[in-house]
Amino acid sequence: MARNILPEAFIAQQQLLNGIAAKHTADGTKSVLTPFLTRQNIDLAKAVLAGKEAAVHEQSRLLLSGSSETQRRLRDNMFAPAFASLQAFVQFLKKLFKNNPKELTQWGITISATGKITYPASFEERAKLFTTFITKHTSYAEDASPLQPYLTANEVDLVKLNASLIKATDAQKLANSDADKATVETALRDQLWLPVFKSVKEIGSYLLSLYSSNPKKVTAWGFDIVESASKQQLRTTTLKLSDKITITSIVIGGTFTNTGKTPLHLYKGKTTTGTPVIIAAGEQMGVVKGFSTTTIVNPSVLETASFTVLVNK
Repeated sequence: MARNILPEAFIAQQQLLNGIAAKHTADGTKSVLTPFLTRQNIDLAKAVLAGKEAAVHEQSRLLLSGSSETQRRLRDNMFAPAFASLQAFVQFLKKLFKNNPKELTQWGITISATGKITYPASFEERAKLFTTFITKHTSYAEDASPLQPYLTANEVDLVKLNASLIKATDAQKLANSDADKATVETALRDQLWLPVFKSVKEIGSYLLSLYSSNPKKVTAWGFDIVESASKQQLRTTTLKLSDKITITSIVIGGTFTNTGKTPLHLYKGKTTTGTPVIIAAGEQMGVVKGFSTTTIVNPSVLETASFTVLVNK
């Protein structure tokens, strides 16, 4: 059974609309769409204009999303030394408190009955943990903190680490601000575009009905037609910090969507060789030939990543 594979990314959707309008205009009085557009009261010229207005908001969204992602990368770079130091501090105290490791809970650290340390996943929680830990250290009288020998022996500069935390927190605030603005731009875009794209989908369905005996004719209007007996499903995956995964049987013509808060690196095939395609947080990529098997990498050391992609069962 033939069906349309509709693009999920806005730019591709707009291009599809523009292609439909261009062919309809070029076909003139012979356009097979005329009866359908008339009955459904669809004005392609107005739809194209609405698409152009929506594209302005989409461009703003992309710029803001990019800026937000830049700030998140800056946050990660600024906070990485402080968090690595925190982990080293905790390991030192864990050995010091080996007879009673539960003492670490007084420093804000979560430790299991078997002595396993667990760190929170988000930046906000990790930053709060760092502050709690250092506050506990400074609550002791001068040089009385059990952490002090480690700081002295390793010449740790807490002032410098705190300064990097402050800069990382500022970057996070800017990232959140731009992300919020991007959300507003998305809403403004969708307000203009969703009614238009609804018409595009209806046009696709009409053309499939019209050319039911030869569905490939619908491709002349820019639609991607597939005839497949295989079942497909939308796969949702979560990637831990600095983790990677290889996914096979990805549907060509489908969409890869980064649903997390950190960029993802995509490599063709089962290895991470070559130059990756980078998908920013909240962005989408149409799956093209060569990506039916893809290795996805989460490069972040602070954020868990997530994505969705259409695969054949």
